[in-house]
Amino acid sequence: MCMEAKNIRNYLQPGKRAHLVGIGGVSMASLAEVLHGAGVAVTGSDQRESATVLHLRKLGIEVVIGHLPESVQGADCVVRTAAVHDGNPEIAAALKGGIPVFERAQAWGAIMQGYKNALCISGTHGKTTTTSMCTHIFMAAQADPTVMIGGTLPLLEAGHRVGRGETIILESCEYCDSFLSFYPTVAVILNVEADHLDYFKDLADVEKSFRAFADKVPENGLIIANCEDENTMFTLRGEERDVMTFGVDKGDVHAENLSMDHGFGSFDVMCRGKKYAHLDLSVPGMHNVKNAIAAAAAAIGAGLADLLTAPMWVLPTLVIKAVLVLFFTSKSECILCPRNWAAVVAAGLFSPAAYALANCVMAGTMTAFLPQFLGTLAQGIGSGALFLVIAPALDGVKLKEHVGA
Repeated sequence: MCMEAKNIRNYLQPGKRAHLVGIGGVSMASLAEVLHGAGVAVTGSDQRESATVLHLRKLGIEVVIGHLPESVQGADCVVRTAAVHDGNPEIAAALKGGIPVFERAQAWGAIMQGYKNALCISGTHGKTTTTSMCTHIFMAAQADPTVMIGGTLPLLEAGHRVGRGETIILESCEYCDSFLSFYPTVAVILNVEADHLDYFKDLADVEKSFRAFADKVPENGLIIANCEDENTMFTLRGEERDVMTFGVDKGDVHAENLSMDHGFGSFDVMCRGKKYAHLDLSVPGMHNVKNAIAAAAAAIGAGLADLLTAPMWVLPTLVIKAVLVLFFTSKSECILCPRNWAAVVAAGLFSPAAYALANCVMAGTMTAFLPQFLGTLAQGIGSGALFLVIAPALDGVKLKEHVGA
């Protein structure tokens, strides 16, 4: 038996010790990293050694192989997955010793309350793919999200990511009503079907669970729903919260000019009459067209529409950067002279600062300025390193000529 979710935040505090049973799993490993980063003393156990276990140990997280009752001694709370039952030696020891036991979903629900944006992707099918697509979008927008996916994403080389931005993106599973422990600000419902009937009674029971999930969204939040899925729309009938619909042929967000080339979709994403983006998918199938449209709707709903339409900031940035370079250089100077180095450094610092400031102004908060600035600056370091390599070979070449090129 688990403690009430409302109490869990009292135990996931700096200085408290949380023991995670099955810490090597995808969602448990990411949970361990987030808690560790928040100052919680994290320990855990798993059935076998793995690359994930080794990674956690390198972070300073103690992991024991095997489920030993003594492993929970001294813990303030124990966190487990739905697959770990009361008969597990560690869980049995915790319950006997009066140590609070929580579900993994409860822990994630407590964590996401600390984020401004909690994007939760649900549905009978397509959750992992759509969550992965959302991750790509938010990473490209340099939103530095925290991510939990039920599979490995090549972009992350893992199924999770611990970011410092204001957004958390989670694949949200309905099995055992797990997603009812979440607190989404944006809830995506891809589709609703009669699945997991070892837990749910029937389709009506599944629909009831998804409706309860949608009702977790606050009044100022948003539900994103597949209007081409009859069960989804039936589930949301009478919903008073804001709903943004999506679909291939219809919806607030939908596709236009769709073509399929050897199974790969190419189309414009339209949002309420305006073109949001053009997509050329690298994954095949009409189902992935639907997933991509859902991911685009999620990005729009989470506020990335303004960030991704920020070209208005690009021209001033480039103009001021060019002025800095032109001011510090002259035709008679070579690339390695101090004044040219000053120009490169000044321009190199200005660009990420301007980008981060633009995003923060449009987002209405400055809290993400430093991580966005550092993230953009890191990308520029690669260019700087290349400059260091080629500069000696270019000695004597005018920097103005290269800027003009």
